[in-house]
Amino acid sequence: MDDQTLRKQLKELKQIKPQEDWAVSARANLIAHIDASQEALNPHQSAVRESASIRGSWFERTLAQPKWAGAFTLGIFALMVLSATMAQNSLPGSPLYGAKLAGEDLRSAVTFSEMDGTVLQAKYAERRVNEISRIASTRFAAEGAASFNPELAEGVSEALESYKKDIALAKESGNKETIEKEVAQVNEKVEVWTSLVNEKDPYEALNIQVSILMEACADEALLEESGLLLEEGGLRNIITAFELLNRCEEVEITSSDDENISDEPTDSGELVDGDSTDSS
Repeated sequence: MDDQTLRKQLKELKQIKPQEDWAVSARANLIAHIDASQEALNPHQSAVRESASIRGSWFERTLAQPKWAGAFTLGIFALMVLSATMAQNSLPGSPLYGAKLAGEDLRSAVTFSEMDGTVLQAKYAERRVNEISRIASTRFAAEGAASFNPELAEGVSEALESYKKDIALAKESGNKETIEKEVAQVNEKVEVWTSLVNEKDPYEALNIQVSILMEACADEALLEESGLLLEEGGLRNIITAFELLNRCEEVEITSSDDENISDEPTDSGELVDGDSTDSS
């Protein structure tokens, strides 16, 4: 048989179409043969697949029963409540602290009024104060701690307690702007204290921070009062000076506003100096 005849016969064979039933049967037999070959080559994998199938079926049958389905749902709910509770008690640096902040953001997003949201932010600011207070207490007040310093712990605690009193007074005012301003100031102070408390040497870091604040402060009265405290020495005086200097920017802004008001032009177009007196 020559090549030309062979090609002709192959073309004729290609034109032959098998019956559909036979094609389906042949395909099924081929797949079964392949599966059998794979199981023969890897019996362990086959056993694992069969075991997983049995476990899956048992799990599905168990959940199909009302009493077990209810128990499973209750267990999931209990786990969620436990996780939420643990997150609420977490401190900065904890793996669950991010979930705590995310929960606060979610609750803030669903408040019904701006005032409710502002009061909620005040509550969260108080929570931040309590968190840093717990951290300071653990680090400085716990006997046996590497940075055990009861005086520092007490000084930080007193400063933080004053923040909570400031927030409480702002909330009593019922003024949205007053609350927001106080919350912003407290959050800034807590952020500074958090940085100081987590320093390797908080005492040295506090002294450095006081020096920086004194250089930036332009209020002579606060500088003089802070200077006297630092001359007396002692950790409590340094903390008090730190708190005073933190108010410097606020006082400076207030004095600047007063100067702007005092230099307003009169009806005659002349500027009246705030320090000048009526010559009449």
